[in-house]
Amino acid sequence: MGKLAGKALKPGKFLIAYCGNLYIPQVQSSLLKHLEFYYTLSLKLTIRTQLVFYARKIQQCKKPIVVFYKPPMVKPKGTINDIIIAGGIEKGLHEWQQDMKSTTELLEFFTNEGDIVLDPMCGAGTTLLACKKTNRRCIGIDISSEEVEISKGRLTEDILIQGKLSEM
Repeated sequence: MGKLAGKALKPGKFLIAYCGNLYIPQVQSSLLKHLEFYYTLSLKLTIRTQLVFYARKIQQCKKPIVVFYKPPMVKPKGTINDIIIAGGIEKGLHEWQQDMKSTTELLEFFTNEGDIVLDPMCGAGTTLLACKKTNRRCIGIDISSEEVEISKGRLTEDILIQGKLSEM
């Protein structure tokens, strides 16, 4: 992921990734080979907590979001809290699906309208749909053709719903 971002990101743009607490050192080490560290945000889980590993006896109430950038650093406009409140559980289409509220909040802070956003693990297409709703262009990739079809269906369904709303 870091190597791709190091090549694909325009200077001053960001890589944003959800990361399991147990993997932060490995993820940061890997990304630092290609990008600069910006910050680690936290997604506060509001509805349920998760037992990370029974042997560790830690109840997870937040999910780290690591942020890196391709130099030079270009500060985003405005501010963002380092704790983002999740918009609820949205796992109906994919087990790793993220909620639309927090995805949109991240996009609106770290990108500008018209920017191209790459989601190399698009899963259920939450990032792609959030891009569409916030006037960002997007590219979604997934290793699973089934997940790509879910994303396509979700985007098509949204187009159909918006078309029906505009006719009313």
